[in-house]
Amino acid sequence: MAHDILHSPIGLNDDVIDAGGDSVRVTMVITRLSDAYSVDIDLWELPTQALPAGSWS
Repeated sequence: MAHDILHSPIGLNDDVIDAGGDSVRVTMVITRLSDAYSVDIDLWELPTQALPAGSWS
């Protein structure tokens, strides 16, 4: 999903901005994920800085 919007492969440890993303594209990815998996993802609760993979659990 993210690849369709960012036009670049991205993994858990990748920086979205470095992959060509911006706030609008990140919002688009979050919206598509929310719709596809029927979950509510609050953008304001996402971290504002990079975290190691697995640290959200």
